[in-house]
Amino acid sequence: MDGQLRRTVDWLRSEISEIPILQTLDDNVSHADLQYTLDSLTPTWRLKVFSETIERLRLQIKKTCDELRIVKGSWIDLQHAMSFNYTSLALYGTELTNQDLNTIIKSWIEMKWCLNLICSKVNLVDPDNFFDVALGDISHERGEPVTLPDPEFILLDGGVNIKRKNGLMGSVHLLDSPFGIIMRLKADCWS
Repeated sequence: MDGQLRRTVDWLRSEISEIPILQTLDDNVSHADLQYTLDSLTPTWRLKVFSETIERLRLQIKKTCDELRIVKGSWIDLQHAMSFNYTSLALYGTELTNQDLNTIIKSWIEMKWCLNLICSKVNLVDPDNFFDVALGDISHERGEPVTLPDPEFILLDGGVNIKRKNGLMGSVHLLDSPFGIIMRLKADCWS
């Protein structure tokens, strides 16, 4: 981009003291330019990374906001997913396995991951075996169907209820979405 993106980022940083929402959209961006953007502009509420870099390398994302959505997350592995700590987290386009999701759910239950999580959504690479593998060794009860506020997401099952070690209840549902079949882990923050 011959420095055009960096000049734009530098100009924005000099003109705006606070950015509530940052959203990246361009797919034809170098890893260095996108990383520069993420390092230089720090949203205070929500970060949406819809871009995929030309090199498809792992991005380093600083925790400066409450919500993170990554749409083209082929570079996200379990270690990276476990490093995120947001109240709202959506990871799409990942290659996370059902065993990885089992580790994530157990970590939430054991209070080792995303203590303030309200809702997390992750795409499934193997939806047929999700319940057997991701929830097979986790204590849970069948849940009730829920009403989803977003019409782009279609509930595929009644879900299951799980309990965190501090007593906080959560639910896990499978949803059909524009990003494929996804798992939603939602904390019942009002119980």
